[in-house]
Formats: sequence, C-alpha cells, structure tokens
Amino acid sequence: MFTMRKSTRTFGAALRAQRALLGLTQREVADRARVSVRALRYIENGSAPRPDLLRRLASTVGLDSAVFTRTPSARIRILGPLEVEGVPVPLMQRRLLGLLALHPNQVVTREEIIDALWLDSPPHSHVHLVHNYVARLRSFSAVERAHGGYRLVADCGGLDLLRFNELLSRSDLAGLSEAVGLWRGPALADLPAEVRLHPNAIALHQRRIAAVLAHTDMVLGAPGEPFSPSLITLAHDEPLHEGLQARLMLALARTGQQASALRLFERVRDRLAAELGVEPRRDLRDAHLRVLRQEV
Repeated sequence: MFTMRKSTRTFGAALRAQRALLGLTQREVADRARVSVRALRYIENGSAPRPDLLRRLASTVGLDSAVFTRTPSARIRILGPLEVEGVPVPLMQRRLLGLLALHPNQVVTREEIIDALWLDSPPHSHVHLVHNYVARLRSFSAVERAHGGYRLVADCGGLDLLRFNELLSRSDLAGLSEAVGLWRGPALADLPAEVRLHPNAIALHQRRIAAVLAHTDMVLGAPGEPFSPSLITLAHDEPLHEGLQARLMLALARTGQQASALRLFERVRDRLAAELGVEPRRDLRDAHLRVLRQEV
C-alpha cells in the first residue's frame, strides 16, 4: 500500500516557515541559493524541487535536507491501463508518466516528451508545463532531471515492467506464469496513441506474445498446469498470428475441446486465404495434425 512519507511535498511549507523565522525575504533566499524568486515561490507553494535544489535551499536556511529527500514510492503498473497505487493522476501527468515508465532508468529527451504530450502543436508555455508535470510526479515517484530530459528511477518492486523483465530472465515455468500473469491488457491501454503506440510499447507487446508462447509450450509439456488466460486474449486480438492460434488449438484439444480446436483451424485457414492470400504455415499445420491424431 502506498503511504506518503514526509517528503518533498512538505518541504515548501518548512522552507517558508524557516525563512520567516530567520527574517529573510524570498529575494534574499533566492540569491543565496542561486535560484529565481519565481522558482522559490513555486516551491514554497508546494511544487517539488529537484533533489540538488532541495539540498541547496535547505542548506541556505539551515534545514536538514535528509528529512525531506526520502523518495516517496507508489507502485506503478503499465502492463495494462496505467495504475498508480493510491494516487489519482491527471491525464497530462499520466501521459508523461506512461512515457517515462516505458523507458525505466533511461533518459527521455524533452523533445520526445513534448511530442508525446502535444504532437506538433505545443503551447508557448510547454517548457513550464513540463516542469510542473514533473514536479507533481515527484510527489509519488522518483523522477530525475537528466541532461536533455528526465528519467524515472525505478526497480522491479515499484514498476511491473521491470518485474516482468526480471521474471523472463529466469526462463522457468513458475517465472513465466507470474510474468504473463502481470498483464491486465495492452500496455498503457487507457492512454492516447502517442504513448500507447510508442515504439517501446509495441516492442513490449511483442515480448508479451513471446512470453505467452513460451509459457504455453511449457504447460503443454507439463500435464496438470493451467494455461494462461492471456493466450485466449492475445489470440482474439491477433487473429492472424499463427503461433498464437496454433497454441490455442493445442490448448483447446488438451482441455477436451477437440472439435473447437478443429473449427478454429478452419477459421484461421479461411481468414489467411481471404485476407492475406496465403496458406497456413508449418506450426499451424503441425498443430492441426496433432489435434487430428489426438497427440496433445
């Protein structure tokens, strides 16, 4: 469960109170910390500063920065609609978070962020808006400013994508079962196409398919193990993906639905001919033969 610790969200109030206690104006603090008065004003009103700026301001007024730099953590899930545990996130921040989460621990350039948020029509204040969106994300996640852009710092306990990657590296049935079970639908399914159809999201979809295929092959060799519901979902979404259709045929036959498996082969064969003008490939033909011979 997400719990908000004392963090950058309370730093602005503490900074304002300490400044008043010392009898300093915003201009005096801003000059000593080498920051603009406008930036200081935003921070005192609740915007989350970068870690280096927080430390500089804290030192200027004599606050202990360590009290305020514990990174707040909310679990972020992108393997399906975007979810942030315990935190409502407005649409534009969701788009930015989704983009950063597709590149965990990597820098996303400002240009790519602007394209994802506004395409070819960014408002004149887009730099300021991105800064504000990042400040709000920092209230529950570790977003760092990096050269030329921003980076979401995450680990497999805080981002389901990294947990998925970790589980795939194990290459065993238990790991694959958990990996495919992390998916709740297409990655970032509730976000606009600029993020949902990002090349990283498309590549991630292909990795999901590969994981489901590998999982199904393992289950077919391990009697009694359940098939993943993702197999049915992906086969429905990818009706011309012969690898998925072949595995679904074998899964149907394994569970006593041989007639359904044979009807599925006929539908896929007819659709391949009508839409692509091709015959089924070897993996689909081999699955069909195994079903006919009851070798599943």
